[in-house]
Amino acid sequence: MAAKEDLAMQLYPFTDPAAGAPRQIVAGEGAWVTDADGNRFLDAVAGLWCASLGFSDERLARAAYDQIRTLGYYHSFKNRSAKPADDLAAKLVEMTPGSIARVFLACGGSEAVDTAVKLARSFRIATEEPGRMKVIARTGAYHGSLGMSASLTGMGYVHDGFALPGGVVRVGRPHPYRDKHPNESDRQLADRLARELDETIRAEGAETICAMIGEPVMGAGGVIIPPEGYWPAMREVLRAHGIHFIADEVICGFGRLGTWFGSDHYDLAPDLMTMAKQLSAAMSPVSAVGLSAEVADALDVQSARLGTFGHGVTYGGHPAACAVALEAIRIHEEMDAPKVARQKGEALGALLERFRGMPGVGDVRRLGFIAAVEIAPDAGFGGAEVGAEAEARGVFFRIIGDTLAMCPPYVATDEDLRRMTDVLEASIKACRARAAA
Repeated sequence: MAAKEDLAMQLYPFTDPAAGAPRQIVAGEGAWVTDADGNRFLDAVAGLWCASLGFSDERLARAAYDQIRTLGYYHSFKNRSAKPADDLAAKLVEMTPGSIARVFLACGGSEAVDTAVKLARSFRIATEEPGRMKVIARTGAYHGSLGMSASLTGMGYVHDGFALPGGVVRVGRPHPYRDKHPNESDRQLADRLARELDETIRAEGAETICAMIGEPVMGAGGVIIPPEGYWPAMREVLRAHGIHFIADEVICGFGRLGTWFGSDHYDLAPDLMTMAKQLSAAMSPVSAVGLSAEVADALDVQSARLGTFGHGVTYGGHPAACAVALEAIRIHEEMDAPKVARQKGEALGALLERFRGMPGVGDVRRLGFIAAVEIAPDAGFGGAEVGAEAEARGVFFRIIGDTLAMCPPYVATDEDLRRMTDVLEASIKACRARAAA
């Protein structure tokens, strides 16, 4: 185990400093990781929803090594570029929804979201609508933790203690288990949320609103799968008011829902689109923002007038990161990642059937290869207790309030999935027994 004084030098994200020294992970293979004491854990969430090819992959390591030996770094500023960056941008335009015509490369999901909003607002300036600066985001959504991305995130722990940018308009989330009214159907919930969106836009003034951002399926908000009809109704409202849609595909992208992108599954045709995480199978820090031709063309005209496109990051388009991302995409294509997600998702779904109606469990939900089990409000115990019990038994789940989230690597085996669900069942039962004692 690393010395506590050594571990005290880092400011750890989303961690209570009073919790003491963190568990230090030193190795990984497949869906498993090993800590400094030699304990092995099955990671049911692929790290942070991102290690789609597991925690070590020889092809990705080789791609990074080969590129660093050839050209370890170059930038994309001042009319220069590196071939891996250009190749990655071309590949992303090829594989993303047809509405996407251009790509901007960055380093992480939060950075991509901040960039997407900056570009969406820049479009309004370019088209002489400078009053349209507000962005709509949903309650419980997670879009990052930087500046604007943190403001868009609808979770108090990202806001508390910080002074964040404004300009966010909040609307409700499509959470059938938690947020339906009595006797309300899923379709009625979808229609109600679309009406709420329309009423909110009218109250704020459409002439003040630039865009709405949304994950096709809300990941860190609790694996919230929208009811049928939700996205078509929401997109209809946005189009009626001339408001752009930013699809946050940081978690849903690259096969997770059983299609290459969540926008494909829901036919969203986004105006802008953020990508990260599985873009490189988490093995290099890289992200991207996709832009429609309408947005890109307007920015081109404005940039020519101003003499430059005044946005960029030092490591955006980093050749080694882009080389790894290109290799990750090749592997995803060779394995047919959407098909893998559908097949393994069905296997996981079958294993989760035992939790429906289980005492203490309120809801079970899944789409593709992402799923969640939510503890009932009256269970007598919560998600944190179940998560701690599971960790003691060798499995990491993502704990989101009372929700135990699962987003396994595509390389997880059938035995891994059985182990994951067996441990979850045993952990719930252990917590239930303690609550009853």
